[in-house]
Amino acid sequence: MGAALSIFAVKQKSPENVREILHLRSTGRRGYFPEFKFSGASLPTGWYLVCEWHHEFTDAELARLSENGEVVACFVEEHAMVSRAAAWKDGRQVWAVVHDAELDLRHLEVQGTPPPQFADIRDEMLAKPAPDVCDYVFNIPVSLVADLTGFRYDERPNTRFEVLERFSWFKAQFGR
Repeated sequence: MGAALSIFAVKQKSPENVREILHLRSTGRRGYFPEFKFSGASLPTGWYLVCEWHHEFTDAELARLSENGEVVACFVEEHAMVSRAAAWKDGRQVWAVVHDAELDLRHLEVQGTPPPQFADIRDEMLAKPAPDVCDYVFNIPVSLVADLTGFRYDERPNTRFEVLERFSWFKAQFGR
């Protein structure tokens, strides 16, 4: 079984404001990632992180979250070997990096101007020998987000996450 999740890392907004925008609320419980469908944590790097399992982030979500702030997001779908990272600021996309192994094992689409560390991460992953069964390019968006935020979804952090849940009216209307 592989991971399928979105990570939203937000700066310049309070955790309460981020949760409100995403129609989430705290349950008052805490646990370790990745035990819950929705979880959130303040990272030592200054980002507030929200993880949502079985959901691919949308541009509309990132636009809303980035109004008067900054958002870095990561989506992974390990079953299909798809990874996507994006940064938004003040309601507009700054950059995006996408890998989709179903298009090509070395597929990498870049929009905008990613941060400087992107080139080193890309070059390191593309320099690795590419046997038919190993997809190093998948790690480029994931590693870029980890470098920016200090969080990588496939490494168990020491940080305890708060358990979040959707508002009831949101679930009734949108089914998530």
